[in-house]
Amino acid sequence: CDKNQFPDGPDDFESAGMKLVPPDGVRRYVTMSCELCSWFCREHDEFKNLMIISGDNMDFRSTLQMLKQRRPVNILLAHPENAPRRCPKCRKPLEDVVAESGEWFWESLAAGGDSIAKTKSEELLGNTDYS
Repeated sequence: CDKNQFPDGPDDFESAGMKLVPPDGVRRYVTMSCELCSWFCREHDEFKNLMIISGDNMDFRSTLQMLKQRRPVNILLAHPENAPRRCPKCRKPLEDVVAESGEWFWESLAAGGDSIAKTKSEELLGNTDYS
């Protein structure tokens, strides 16, 4: 991770139980996939929430699907607004994995904003006053 992006240091995230993973491609994928599977094996409660903040969540699509098939897990994703909506390899939509209200654009999440689904429903209802 780029430690310059965190003025208070990455320790704030890690003390909250969040693990920051270096951004280099294969290493990031392997590290995050191993962490996901390890978390899944350690946590035996009936229902869990799992949030992944990543530039491209498509790499983890198959791992996330496996988690959902084995045990109830609410998958929450945060990604940049320009992230792909379909897996570049299998062309399946990301929505197959994500909970209805569990997807944020990183910029909105960082600012304490609403999920994508809530923002879209407010736009459809004409409620665009975000103050």
